[in-house]
Amino acid sequence: IRDRDGIIEQVITDTADENGKYYTDSDGNYKIEGLDLDDIILILNSDGEVIAEFDPSTLQLLSTDERYGVDVLPTDLEWPTRLIVYEIATGEILQSILLVTDSNVDVTVQESDFEFTAETILGLNGVHMKVLNDFEFEINKIGASDPLFPGGIEVIKDGERAALATSDGNIYLLNDNFDLSLKDADYLSEPLMINLDYEGDVMAEIFISPSSDSVYEETTQNLGLPLMSEGSSDMAQEDSDGGGVSDEIELIYGLDPLDNFDDAEDSDGDSLSNIQEATLGTDLFDSDSDDDGISDYTEFINDMDPLSPVVEPFEDISIDDPLFIDIYDMVEKGILSGYDVDGLTYFMPDQEINRAEFTKIILAILCITPSDEASLAPSVFNDISYESGAWYYDETKESYLRDFITGYLGELDSNGMAPFKPGASITRAEAAKIILEALDKEGFINLGDIAVGEPWYEPYMQIAQDLTPYLISPAGDESFILTAEEAADPTHEITRYEFVEMSVRALQAYNCYEVDYDGDGLSDWEENNIYASDPTDSDTDDGGVYDGEEASLGTDPLDYTDDDWDGDTLNNNDETDLYGTDPNDADTDDGGIPDGVEVNRGSDPLDPSDDYISGSLLLELDPGIYFVTDECLYCPCPSSIENGQDAMAGDIIYTAITNTDNTEVYAISNEYSLSE
Repeated sequence: IRDRDGIIEQVITDTADENGKYYTDSDGNYKIEGLDLDDIILILNSDGEVIAEFDPSTLQLLSTDERYGVDVLPTDLEWPTRLIVYEIATGEILQSILLVTDSNVDVTVQESDFEFTAETILGLNGVHMKVLNDFEFEINKIGASDPLFPGGIEVIKDGERAALATSDGNIYLLNDNFDLSLKDADYLSEPLMINLDYEGDVMAEIFISPSSDSVYEETTQNLGLPLMSEGSSDMAQEDSDGGGVSDEIELIYGLDPLDNFDDAEDSDGDSLSNIQEATLGTDLFDSDSDDDGISDYTEFINDMDPLSPVVEPFEDISIDDPLFIDIYDMVEKGILSGYDVDGLTYFMPDQEINRAEFTKIILAILCITPSDEASLAPSVFNDISYESGAWYYDETKESYLRDFITGYLGELDSNGMAPFKPGASITRAEAAKIILEALDKEGFINLGDIAVGEPWYEPYMQIAQDLTPYLISPAGDESFILTAEEAADPTHEITRYEFVEMSVRALQAYNCYEVDYDGDGLSDWEENNIYASDPTDSDTDDGGVYDGEEASLGTDPLDYTDDDWDGDTLNNNDETDLYGTDPNDADTDDGGIPDGVEVNRGSDPLDPSDDYISGSLLLELDPGIYFVTDECLYCPCPSSIENGQDAMAGDIIYTAITNTDNTEVYAISNEYSLSE
């Protein structure tokens, strides 16, 4: 009979009979043999059945019931790395086992010929790793200056961390191609090995050895851990320091998830902060994430995709061209087109631009779309008939109706119509005159009465070099169309490339694509061509948030139900109906972290005390082995543990003479209290 902590049980060994009895010899002596003295921890289900066994000496965990499985889970910033016992049918986790090491002991990388056995692990302390295949990743020791993981190991490629093994016994997986698994074992005498897997193959074996053999029973409530039934959190959604960059991204790039100052830094010097790069999905340590020769910042400010290499629109204009970005943008906006030659598109920059091409581009850089009238008869030039169906018919007539062009008035025919000569080239002086008069008619500049020059183009050449005296409103980045050198050659017949240079300057002086009539943060062109919102109404859906702010937040400027008054990424309806937060206050609890960030990471937007986490990413425990379950409020508990030894220090044992069914006790021996 054993009395263990007040629980009295009969101990039956293999030498007992079918009734659990032992018999004396002829002299009245008896011997009880076969006591199991191995230090094994038994894990029980709610029926008291043994479903798994754990050996504290080898740390091996084995299922003893086919209905239950064992596994290992990486840290998720709420739970440390843990072994689990779970029910296969439901996936319910019954026990979590934490192996807590001394964080002052660095992770050890063992030689490739080292074998983890019951003998070789004796005396090992801390985390030990043996690399089997690096799969072209770097396996590096983390230096002592690292704020969170000194003495740990990082698995890294192209400057990005994919996995971490830290000195406190935690394993972080920062890449979807990585996973953890338990190495197959048949016996508790085999050391428990954790496999770090890459794309299904083992990269490394990891043995975690606590520096203490102390075993603790704890609850999730006592440790401040989530309920096991709640599952794991997502590091991609966690932002412990509230700086705007998720913990996962910070860990990948070696930033400090507990320090929000590095979130606002520009780690790669490309003029985008780490917050902006994390939002865009670009590489925080690479100024050109897609390696296309254009920096992330340049692509971002020009509405290009910094994650996809730019496809050159023309075979004869390379990314290295000084005007490439402008040409690319003009192609995207439909301002420029090229020539198809054998299935390839060429810009032909050295080819002289003809008057038809010039007219089309002039309208486009002024955001003018030909009107319905411009597509109808009658024609306005004697060499561009309505019946011809010329591609430039609408553009040339629209330009005529707006008085941008007049044709060659010195060559009127008998009907009083002038030719336009669409295929003819155009001089620099003619181009400058037309651009200036178009800007005047669109209300950007006021030319007033221009004195007749000798030759005729002289006044236009002077004005084109400096628009400042003629500006109605402040100019953009530049306020000229021609340089002094260009103006000195007015009769030069300009090429397609030279006209693009003039067009770019015109756009930089007056960019209709940036005009924002209603001041909502979206240009009129974006409202008309991208969002279908009203360029004359700053809040098209009347939801209380400007269209431009909705576009930046990713909400729909045509749908009032998703408006977000305070810009905390939670829409007004959810703030009121789901979270109880203030839709007019981005940080309802005034704890320093926006409501949306708190909801995403799982903290309470109504509780300021949980806004910031300081000290460490995970709970800190003394070294040892922790068996953790949810608090049990009813019997039977879903799971429990007990020591598997028949006799151990602290037990009180004695024998008894009973009848067969133990209903009567005839005599008992003295009690013996076992010591070490």
